[in-house]
Amino acid sequence: MPSPYKDAVGLETVGWGHQITHSDDLTYPLTPEAGEELLLSDLRIASRDALDLSPVLATSSPKRLDAITSFIFNVGAHKYQDSTMRRKVNMKDWEAAADQMGLWVHAGKQILAGLVTRRAVEALWLRHG
Repeated sequence: MPSPYKDAVGLETVGWGHQITHSDDLTYPLTPEAGEELLLSDLRIASRDALDLSPVLATSSPKRLDAITSFIFNVGAHKYQDSTMRRKVNMKDWEAAADQMGLWVHAGKQILAGLVTRRAVEALWLRHG
């Protein structure tokens, strides 16, 4: 989206899920290149957070790192940090970690079909690396 919008929980968002902060210096409408750069920057941060919180991902398969990076990009590192999923990932209990994905399908109090699909893919990546 080239212009700001509210996401499913009402957060000001732009592009492919970038949460707008007070420090953002963005010009609207976003060009496709600016939107892609925001996405890549956000994914670099999410990947770094995934590796910081679960160092085991550095020696696991790239798909497992992708799963947790995607999850953190979507819900935030602070929620992953305190999660049972993180504990299961750090124990390399991939099946139990994948099962945890199914608990993270709500936006507010509503189950979102898009989150159900997203978590199913992330769970698949955790299970099968």
